[in-house]
Amino acid sequence: MAREAAFERLRREMPGASEERCWAVVKRTFEDSLAMPKNPHFEHQSCKKKSSRLRASSHSRRFKQHFHPGKFDICVVENCEVWTCCLNADKDSVGCHTRVVNRDAWCLLSPA
Repeated sequence: MAREAAFERLRREMPGASEERCWAVVKRTFEDSLAMPKNPHFEHQSCKKKSSRLRASSHSRRFKQHFHPGKFDICVVENCEVWTCCLNADKDSVGCHTRVVNRDAWCLLSPA
């Protein structure tokens, strides 16, 4: 009943909109109103997120490492030395691929 009234009000406000669009807007507004709590100022203790102070005291040792997966070799087409992966002519260039290195991660592989 309320949905039909909202649909009719929406049709009057947006006369050029299609019927499907109007029903989608009505559905979205009703779902949003159902998802909102009755009293937004009241929040139960069990619903509150407990924040950890560990992140404030510890520093992440992860960093991005840039590398070239190819090799620096002579290119036949350009007749000069380039990286085979990205065709960059600078030997000391920053790599075209990245990987995240985490110094705190455990390495379970035995050395060969």
